[in-house]
Amino acid sequence: MTTSLPMSKPDPSIGPVSRPRRHVQLALRINAAFSAITGTVALLGAARLNETFGLDVAWLFRVVGGGLVGFAIIVMFVATTSDQALVVETLMISVADLGWVAGTAVVLLVGIVDRSGGWILAGCAAVVLDLAIAQLWTRRRYMQSLS
Repeated sequence: MTTSLPMSKPDPSIGPVSRPRRHVQLALRINAAFSAITGTVALLGAARLNETFGLDVAWLFRVVGGGLVGFAIIVMFVATTSDQALVVETLMISVADLGWVAGTAVVLLVGIVDRSGGWILAGCAAVVLDLAIAQLWTRRRYMQSLS
């Protein structure tokens, strides 16, 4: 015997959920998940990350980790906002992501971390850049669907 899950209905306060809107929301949810996971790793694994990155700043990993978890919560909230807020706040989140990528580039260029830490940072920055591009692209498609 199989049971089916009930289909969720769109929230009438935000109108029908369009495909472009769902794509923006998906990009934001993936961003939130990645931020929450990396933030949790930084919070719980600060001492190990210290060794991997060749640094002595476990407190910094904890601060950044907490910030990433907080960012993830905000991004998840934005994914549920009204049309206009979704458009504006997705842009803000994307700009923040691009700022993260630029900051990572500076850290890598200055050579603050060792090689293994650099590869980890570069990999994370590549994912964040991909997320920013996906958010901006789906946001543009969503804005076109609204007009």
